[in-house]
Amino acid sequence: KPQDGACQLPAPQPAILVSMSLPCGSTLGRLPPRLFAGPWVPLQPRTVSLCHTVRWRTSRSRGGLLVCDPLLTWGSTATMGVRELLDTVDRAEAASTGAHRPLWERLSCRAQTLLPEFTAPELCRMLFAFHRVRLRDEDLLSAACEGILDDDEGSRPGKELTVNDAALLLKVLSKHGYADAPVVDALLARVGERLEEATAADISQLLSAVIRLKLAD
Repeated sequence: KPQDGACQLPAPQPAILVSMSLPCGSTLGRLPPRLFAGPWVPLQPRTVSLCHTVRWRTSRSRGGLLVCDPLLTWGSTATMGVRELLDTVDRAEAASTGAHRPLWERLSCRAQTLLPEFTAPELCRMLFAFHRVRLRDEDLLSAACEGILDDDEGSRPGKELTVNDAALLLKVLSKHGYADAPVVDALLARVGERLEEATAADISQLLSAVIRLKLAD
């Protein structure tokens, strides 16, 4: 408690170094006068929020090198198997990397190499991922159609197709606007052979695909 006649000083305020409270891109010479008062500056709420935002953005960037250089993070596809490739495609799609064409070109090339090992659902998963990032890869679509029609024992995409498999394959091809007549005919024939197994959802997807592909029949 101050004695009578003594000068009463204000209570000390939390302070932080000027260099730690500067907004991004600011210098000491451009610091607003109301923020600068000697070698120490009180911690401003706006500055705390700004610094927190900068740290958050930095951590997000560190967690996704793919934003800076996608090939550095996920470009090594030579040793990927089907499951690893599909997981990588899912992560790349979730990270909104559609603009990084070199990354998706490599994923497409690896998918074409592994295509005989894909089952119909796995092939659908791959093609839907490309559609969701707004990429229409003609080479991948052409290879997929060849795989569906391939009668070789080592090729899986077109083997033992269920009605749901055929409907989903037609759906994903229609999403890409890719109407390969022999493939469309083969898939529709497969549906016709086992129509009694079709669910309402299968029929709905099939009709939607037929409309998008503008098929006369």
